Amino acid sequence: MGKYVIKSVADVIHLINNTSVVYKFLKLIDINILYELLKFRKIIENNKKSGVILPNYKEPFGIWFRGEGNKDRELYPSVFRKENDAIYEETSMIYHFESRCGYKDECRNTFDWLCLMRHFEAPVRLLDWSENFLTALFFACTDCKDNTDGILYVLNAVKLNALCRTDHSSRRYPGIAVPLSVDTAVRAEMSRARTVTELTELLSALDRNYVEEPISLKKIIDALEKKEDSILESIRNPVAVLPHRIHTRLIAQQSVFTIHGGKCYAGEYANIKEKEKLPEPNSLVALNDSLEENYKKFLFSAIIPKDSKEKILKELSFLGIHQGTLFPELDHQSRHIKKIWSYKE
Repeated sequence: MGKYVIKSVADVIHLINNTSVVYKFLKLIDINILYELLKFRKIIENNKKSGVILPNYKEPFGIWFRGEGNKDRELYPSVFRKENDAIYEETSMIYHFESRCGYKDECRNTFDWLCLMRHFEAPVRLLDWSENFLTALFFACTDCKDNTDGILYVLNAVKLNALCRTDHSSRRYPGIAVPLSVDTAVRAEMSRARTVTELTELLSALDRNYVEEPISLKKIIDALEKKEDSILESIRNPVAVLPHRIHTRLIAQQSVFTIHGGKCYAGEYANIKEKEKLPEPNSLVALNDSLEENYKKFLFSAIIPKDSKEKILKELSFLGIHQGTLFPELDHQSRHIKKIWSYKE
């Protein structure tokens, strides 16, 4: 008793793999996977050459993870993806969703509506990330697990926002946006707007109790009224946002979002006059690839081979990462219970 010394998470895995106390069938964890992930995280946390002024956080902050079951799937929010060659008409969808929804008291602004829509799997301009790399690894292995290689994305959210936030010039450091940030509001209202004029009107009508930096907002509105190229180019880009975690699933998954700018047009709205059209979205991958200096890059990735997915899922389950812990809703709990208590004859 007590002869083991634990100095890191990796030491716990070593203990599990080597002690006779643990039953043989539980010895599932490949220590090399954990080492690689921890090493990967350390690499992208390095901001010394980024030129970004950061506060002295007591823990790693702004390093986010996303798992995709198909490595070839575009890193775009669902509303901007083509599904069976069809394009979503975003503005109609958000108003239609509101008309059928009974959660009106929970949503103070458009960003809250987008979070609620995402919770119920409606296509929106939000892209899910997690502060926990094990959670992201789970999703990389559960989606399309039998047919394709997956991919684990790692995002330095602080570097992204240093590049993309339109209102950070008045701040000591760029920081990660919150639901009340101007950058969040601008991109959220783009989901309701179909033209530059409509976006300007929506921003002008915003309740100032639900948006920070009113001076920055006024500057953006003035630039939009003049249809300045610089502001139209800026609002194409995504920014990283810490949401209100008003649903238990957001808490369980340590969820965070990037909210994406730009607009895709569908149906009759594709014929709007060009000078009134909102700019096309700029993807995270395209934005990252446009940076020539490596130290400025904010996005990294690693491939998850398809024949490794089942093994990784077993390892994650042993570490407490599975459907039962990531999805608190009862329907997901039922599925998890069915899975663990069913046996093949």
